[in-house]
Amino acid sequence: MRPESSTFGVYHIEILDEIEKKQLYIPSGFAHGFLTLSAEAVVLYKVDAPYHPEAERSLRFDDETLQIEWGLSADSCIVSEKDRRALSWNEAVDELSVVGAQ
Repeated sequence: MRPESSTFGVYHIEILDEIEKKQLYIPSGFAHGFLTLSAEAVVLYKVDAPYHPEAERSLRFDDETLQIEWGLSADSCIVSEKDRRALSWNEAVDELSVVGAQ
């Protein structure tokens, strides 16, 4: 969510599993999401600052602008209520420009 970045609005998919036990580093300012491909999963976060709920934002996983290829249809996904209310990409970008103007 860094408009000045050359990769602004670009997404990358990485599959993590219990066999290879890879980790994924997500730099500060990056949006991220995950899809669980198994009946059970554990997600652990290592962070560089305390959690601030007021700074949290959510993007729609099925946003029409980003068109992320999750590998499953949106209808087959179980989505939390919070994620159902998430911002579209355009709404999030508009919010960034308002915050940046302050």
